[in-house]
Amino acid sequence: MRYDKLQDRSGLIRLLLIGPLPPPIGGATQLFSYLVEDLSGNSSIELEVIDISRPLGHLELYSNLRKGAEVLWRTVRIGRHVDVISFHANERGRILFGPIIYLLARLLGKPIVMRAFGGAFHRTFRRLPSFYRCVLLRTYLRADRCLFETRQQVLYFSSACGSRAVWFPNCTRFEARCQLEDPVVSRRICRRFVYIGRVVPEKGVDSLFEIEPELPDGVSIDIYGPVGNGCSMVELCRRGNGQVRYRGVLDHHSVMECLQDHDALVLPTRCVTEGYPGVVLEAFASGRPVIVSDLQSLREIVDDSCGILVEMGNSQSLLDAIRRIERDDALYESLCRGALAKGMQFSASLRTKQFVQVCRDVVASCLPDG
Repeated sequence: MRYDKLQDRSGLIRLLLIGPLPPPIGGATQLFSYLVEDLSGNSSIELEVIDISRPLGHLELYSNLRKGAEVLWRTVRIGRHVDVISFHANERGRILFGPIIYLLARLLGKPIVMRAFGGAFHRTFRRLPSFYRCVLLRTYLRADRCLFETRQQVLYFSSACGSRAVWFPNCTRFEARCQLEDPVVSRRICRRFVYIGRVVPEKGVDSLFEIEPELPDGVSIDIYGPVGNGCSMVELCRRGNGQVRYRGVLDHHSVMECLQDHDALVLPTRCVTEGYPGVVLEAFASGRPVIVSDLQSLREIVDDSCGILVEMGNSQSLLDAIRRIERDDALYESLCRGALAKGMQFSASLRTKQFVQVCRDVVASCLPDG
């Protein structure tokens, strides 16, 4: 499709980003804020932003209706004056509002780039009623570019999107984590493990307590994160004999410091909807290897150069991995350096450059002579 109103202005692109900004702090809000911050400092981008985070303190229905109406109105008002509209949303947001944002962009005569947070959109799509799958196929999935977090999703939607399906993984502030000349030079022994994430059964937290009686002497596992349904704060504080301990909740700015105070990350998740967990990328940027469940999405970013994959739900497999990395100092040091190298692939600045190029490509393809 061509958009005759678009003009080349010596490389300047007017861009409207629609997505969630903090608060609250979460994976999607943090990722979107990275992009907004980087683009705000880019002299070749003229940026407008619509925040879709719901206000706190309101009933869900009221806040959803009010926020939805505000977002749609601002999209129409601002979208008329930009070159590209880009919608960034979690699963619920893209299913409910994705088709509407797509139609508004088409009515305004603007190209649109969709970004899907999370790693399970293909699973949800298969479960949707056939009618709504058809709606998404004729709207959201017809965007000029569809950015997916995992390669598995790109492959799944390639039949519908073709080359418009693009791998756009999560990222972290890699450069800010690497101020030291060699962040892994002091890491020789792996004794202190850490879990950071939601403390819920589907994240495999119970497995950490199950293996405590057989942990090697001197090995500890600290657990940080908000306690969710199915877990009791009181029960967590009572469990464990000192080697596995619940430590409370971290704010986002403390995550990196916590990782640097530990030797490796453990994430024995049983959640099949995992994408690329932000804490895994943060661990890479800290030069910390990871022990994670052998899920398809995690296999895309974790290999034997930077971590150990364990069988999902298998406590013995988890224990064996901890013992292996604890006993083999040479392996541990190698994994630390491999983790740091892996983290370079998920730099926020690298992903921002990719996003800018995606926008330039859609603008170029939509010009009258494109």
